[in-house]
Amino acid sequence: MPKVLFVAEGEALADALRAEQLEVLEVPDVDQAFMVAGAFRPDAIVLGLSQRTNAGLLSAVMLRLDAVTARTPLICLLDAETEAAAALAVGCALALPRSISGGELAKSVDQLVESRLGGEAPRS
Repeated sequence: MPKVLFVAEGEALADALRAEQLEVLEVPDVDQAFMVAGAFRPDAIVLGLSQRTNAGLLSAVMLRLDAVTARTPLICLLDAETEAAAALAVGCALALPRSISGGELAKSVDQLVESRLGGEAPRS
């Protein structure tokens, strides 16, 4: 089963991914993500972006520059004010709306992990 590090606070999508049989570790911010990423070894990182704080795009850049998380695919969840082009420019592999369903997000995670591994996504 793909392991997902979910970096956002209070997102129902983390629970929806669990319901889709993904292993999810949810942390409220990128600082916590750095603390757990090495031990958790996620197959993908889902990062909630918000232009209201401007910290989201910087968080994506930091995840791309970190030795532990640099090669882990990053899926960015966008609010209405965040442009997909900006998210993709800072290293997000996918830029998806926060309104995406849990099933669609799980499918995107599976496809991204599968393409990275060159085969089938790990599911148990």
